[in-house]
Amino acid sequence: MMAHSIKDLKEQTDDEIIKRHDNAAQNTAVGVSYYLEELRARKMESYAQKMDRLTAGIFWMTLVVTIATCINVAIFVWEKLG
Repeated sequence: MMAHSIKDLKEQTDDEIIKRHDNAAQNTAVGVSYYLEELRARKMESYAQKMDRLTAGIFWMTLVVTIATCINVAIFVWEKLG
C-alpha cells in the first residue's frame, strides 16, 4: 500500500480515512506502542473535554463578575449624583 500525500489525506472525510485504516489493519501486525498511542489519544480527548468545561465555567464566572461590577458602579454613581 502506498502512502498518501498530506493534501490527499486532508481532502478525505473521516469516514474515508477510517475505511482505509480498517482495510489496511486486516493485513498489519502491531506492537504495543499502537495500543499505548490509542490510550494516549483517549486521555488527550478526555483532557480536552475537561478543559472545555473549565473554560465555559470561567466564561460564566467572568460574566457574573462583570454584571456585579456594573451594578456596583451604577449604585456608586446613583449615590454620588443623588
